[in-house]
Amino acid sequence: VGCPIIREKDGLAMSSRNLRLTAEHKKVAPFIYSVLNSVRQQALDGKSVENIKTDVIQKFQSQPEFRLEYFEIADAAYLQPLTGLTPSVATRAFIAAWLGEIRLIDNIEIYS
Repeated sequence: VGCPIIREKDGLAMSSRNLRLTAEHKKVAPFIYSVLNSVRQQALDGKSVENIKTDVIQKFQSQPEFRLEYFEIADAAYLQPLTGLTPSVATRAFIAAWLGEIRLIDNIEIYS
């Protein structure tokens, strides 16, 4: 069951896990949301799922404090991974990444 994501002013999705972030990690945690915004824009610009995934991996590799667990673009209704994007299919991008010992998750709508 979906529900609205409530975000901090810096874009970080609110979660009880955030209380466990160090001050330093709290500063860099919004990186996840910036990546998701980039994903949405790339999708709307017509980039392929494969190219978007490559870009996300490269972005996380440039941020050594993060450890990407997974990134997926999926059908929003069935949560099945997609290999192509179609505006007529409700689509979301999903990320799970470790920042220190804290696992952060987030997602963003691409098409509704």
